[in-house]
Amino acid sequence: MAGRQRAGSRPASESQARRRSMPAEAAMPSLSSRPTSTASGILRHPGINALRAFFGRRSAWPLDVLTHPRGIWYNAVATPSFAAAMTTRAHWPVVAIVGVGMIGGSIGKALRARRLAGRIIGVGRSEASLAAAKQAGCITEAAVDVAAVAAADLVVVAAGVATIPTLLDAVDAVIRPGTLVTDAGSTKVSIVAGWERRRRSRRGRFVGSHPIAGSHRRGPAAADGELFVGRVTVVTPATATPHRDADEVGELWSALGSTVFMMPPREHDRILSATSHAPHLIAAAVAAATPPATRTFTAGGWRDTTRIAAGDPELWADILLDNAGNVGTAMRRFAVEVEKLLTVIEAGDRRRLVALLSRAKDHRDAVGS
Repeated sequence: MAGRQRAGSRPASESQARRRSMPAEAAMPSLSSRPTSTASGILRHPGINALRAFFGRRSAWPLDVLTHPRGIWYNAVATPSFAAAMTTRAHWPVVAIVGVGMIGGSIGKALRARRLAGRIIGVGRSEASLAAAKQAGCITEAAVDVAAVAAADLVVVAAGVATIPTLLDAVDAVIRPGTLVTDAGSTKVSIVAGWERRRRSRRGRFVGSHPIAGSHRRGPAAADGELFVGRVTVVTPATATPHRDADEVGELWSALGSTVFMMPPREHDRILSATSHAPHLIAAAVAAATPPATRTFTAGGWRDTTRIAAGDPELWADILLDNAGNVGTAMRRFAVEVEKLLTVIEAGDRRRLVALLSRAKDHRDAVGS
């Protein structure tokens, strides 16, 4: 877009400042602040070795992501000077949000609050829901016909993962060539692959993304313009994604307050299976296993553990089935831990039980509140 500074034109010092390490719980060394210009140099970096140890030694990292000027990930929020410069530069005259529920509505509210868009068009199936979104300040105008996105400079598809590929096709059929498109789906492999299969004939520039800022609440009434502040958003470029497109989507989420990480779609799905998808199944199992007659006696522990089980079953069924292989692996790891606990409890082995509980406590404490 006119007037926007591209990644390639930024000074090296700014690019260096945006490099950051993985979160503390991953126990990764920080990336060097010294820019690495070749894939071989990046591949020799100790941070990459730690990544391979963390994910398993795999050779399938997309080279386009490995050779990105910022490496595999970047954090554009932790450097205030960059964040301030970026939020004044980032602006899309017309943004279309397809699916104005809690996430889509929060995106709209955040864009409006930060004056990052002139018009915000909400697209959905329900006129009543769109009217509620407009009343809540999530959008400036509403449409039930996806053709309304033709006017947009940026399109965000914030719908359930089962419907996103079809919606992306519908969006791509009507947008102007070169329009930036992203999504907010909780899984990424199938969504990105669906787009890439027809990349050569696509009109839009698509980069997948996932703001890890969900809630069990639904609809535009639950939208929060500060939802993404301090939260992680993962941007998942494909192998063929131009760096500038990935940067621009990263800048969108950074401008909304997110800490942005870039990684391949398959690694996103692998990580989220352990941190989001399997925990939802576990919460559902705890809720289902609690006898109805005992509900009167539930307190904070039970409520905290099962809160996410209150999420939309239809939405979550699609997420879990779309990432079934990774979720199965994560659940089997969980089953191993449950079996360890049962074994030491049945053996009356207090020392080992304390050791297992202490290890779990350390893992939880490392995440923070």
